[in-house]
Amino acid sequence: MANITPGENQRQPDHGDEKTGYWESLLDNAAAPAIVWDTDFIITRFNHAFERLTGQNAADVLGKRIDVLIPPEKRDSALREIRRAASRGQGWESEEVQIQHADGSVRTVLWSAAVISAADGQTPAATIAQGLDITERKKVERLKDDFIGMVSHELRTPLTVVTSAINTALDERISPQELRQLLAAADSSAASLGSILDNLLELARYRAERLTLDKKLADVPEIIGQTVAKVHRQYPARHAAVDIPDNLPPALIDSTRLERVIYNLVENAFKYSPRDSEVKVSARQEKDNLLISVSDRGKGMSPEDIKKLFEPFERANATRGTRGMGLGLLVCKHLVEAHGGKIWVESAPGAGTTFLFTIPREKQERHQR
Repeated sequence: MANITPGENQRQPDHGDEKTGYWESLLDNAAAPAIVWDTDFIITRFNHAFERLTGQNAADVLGKRIDVLIPPEKRDSALREIRRAASRGQGWESEEVQIQHADGSVRTVLWSAAVISAADGQTPAATIAQGLDITERKKVERLKDDFIGMVSHELRTPLTVVTSAINTALDERISPQELRQLLAAADSSAASLGSILDNLLELARYRAERLTLDKKLADVPEIIGQTVAKVHRQYPARHAAVDIPDNLPPALIDSTRLERVIYNLVENAFKYSPRDSEVKVSARQEKDNLLISVSDRGKGMSPEDIKKLFEPFERANATRGTRGMGLGLLVCKHLVEAHGGKIWVESAPGAGTTFLFTIPREKQERHQR
């Protein structure tokens, strides 16, 4: 922790009491969380930034031992480390410490600490520590690690199938029927690779704020029919019924992005519903919106699952053994919202699941004029 030295142009307090008040005020109003504890590890100073970090008032923690700020399961180990540093008369640099907020949440704080000596310059009198809240940074790092691991796994699986199918197909001893089966497996896995890469590209565009739409009048029933057929080729044992009125007017949309949304939702329905059940895809005009829905007859989802659906790398019912990065629904959300619409889910345990999304038609009509 860096020493704080007043600049030449700053007025220096003339008396000890004034000087003490000056430094106490500086500490209390510092932007970074700062805390002081004595040789018995009792908190003696607790600044306003630390109050904001923990959600606790200084009056509630002053006079208490330092580990009151640490999550219960971490207190013993954290206090041992603090005692070990104190016994050496040393502070520390860039040490990660978990701090518990008054609401029960846990923040990760990067600490630097220094030992304050008594008047003799030798005897430790207190420790002053300054922290930097890195909770969000740690979350981003974990997401990046998860992302790399999941992408590696998801790409490796279909790539292995494609490679194995091609290598086996080169064997002159296989029959024409076996060759067709191998090529079908390779084609399906190649389609999976393409779908994963498409989702990754869309997510990258969104993160870089480069997600732009190419809106044109398009035949929605045709897009839905072609997309369902494309997903069906990857899941030939599954069936999807399409329910669209004949008089549905053209819509001003980005056809490629609408196809991506429907592909993700239909593929998701195939993955999470019984193999012998039917998936239903519907579209209709509802007031000023184009409303599209994809329904399955799977096990449904709990309210807790629904809350996490559109978060990165989250999948409902993960314990059922279905693999996936959870990017498909996140991409759907970004693409639908880019059109000015919204996406949501209706589900209950044992009652199947329906994903619905809208694209405003009012904006389309104004654009056409």
